[in-house]
Amino acid sequence: VTPMLGTKYSGGGKWGNWGCMIGTIAGLFIFPPWGILIGPFAGAVIGELLGGKKSAEAFKAGLGAFIGFLFSVVVKVSVCGYFIYCFVAALF
Repeated sequence: VTPMLGTKYSGGGKWGNWGCMIGTIAGLFIFPPWGILIGPFAGAVIGELLGGKKSAEAFKAGLGAFIGFLFSVVVKVSVCGYFIYCFVAALF
């Protein structure tokens, strides 16, 4: 969901959001583990190009999807670190 929000906030439309979602799912199965990184970006760019946007706007939407993905990774690692902290604190 976070890469789709990155696409939306970087100027992408519904074509970019659908492309991002399809690219994420396809990247998981077609080209793991790099497909997880490349899929949202490529999907958003291809979706925006199919939606009729110029290549610069499509690239901006793809970059937003990639930044959204990176942000979601940072949030997930932070939450996992907090859970580990709580577990270790409960032991002592």
